[in-house]
Amino acid sequence: MDSARHKVTYRVVDPRVGNPVHEIDVDAAEREISTLVEEGYLVRTGWFTDDDLNAMRAAVDRIYAAERDVADQRTDRYGGWRYLRHLMDKDEAFLRLLWFEPPRTVAQAVLGPLVRFDQVDAKYGVPDVPSQYVPWHIHHRVIPDPLPPFFSYPHAIHCLLYLDDIDKSNGALCVLPASHRRPHDTYIQDQMNDIDGQRILSVPAGTCVLMHANLWHRVLPSESRCTHRRVIIFGYLPAWLTGAEMGGVKPEHSITDELRATGDDLTRRLLGEFYWG
Repeated sequence: MDSARHKVTYRVVDPRVGNPVHEIDVDAAEREISTLVEEGYLVRTGWFTDDDLNAMRAAVDRIYAAERDVADQRTDRYGGWRYLRHLMDKDEAFLRLLWFEPPRTVAQAVLGPLVRFDQVDAKYGVPDVPSQYVPWHIHHRVIPDPLPPFFSYPHAIHCLLYLDDIDKSNGALCVLPASHRRPHDTYIQDQMNDIDGQRILSVPAGTCVLMHANLWHRVLPSESRCTHRRVIIFGYLPAWLTGAEMGGVKPEHSITDELRATGDDLTRRLLGEFYWG
């Protein structure tokens, strides 16, 4: 992992509260942030220990076992992978991601100091099942053509945290660099063809791939001797944006609802408690 860091200082123009200054110690070099802006993704390793990964593996396995037979409108039709939702409310192993600073500082370097946390989901691929895949797609499909004069582009940083080694066997990640900068380019639904300029990423367990939410990406088909492919998905948006993924039933006892009511200012803002005043 590149150990270089840099600081970004923001002054938020809000005279009611004294135009507060936010100093962000960014867990990435300036050139890495430039790469994220230009190409739309950044690969980071070394953020999570083996103990961290084992705890999340065990937790997501428990949740998968409990929900594997539960109908969900977001069950993946591309080979049967399951989406698992609201993980922070189902196991405290995922709650630490809410306050985990390194990816948040990267997001703040490109989104500004006031961000909210975009929940924790997972995508669960089982071993020895071939042809589990995901076609080309983006995450925030709300771009009109033409762009209105005051259109608010849905910038967001989404993080793919791989709990297993990702390679050709169990479905490498494929990205199209800089595609997030071409909002009116369109793909065909269920499209899986190669595209000039694409990059195929094979990464070890513990890798976090940070990407602009509208970077074109896909997952190549798994092979017959594939292993588990467990991916934790979380992200960051400007604090004033709302909206969430469909699917999944939130537990009746909600840890995040309690934190939203009782947490400190940072915790509440990360959980969506932002007000214009």
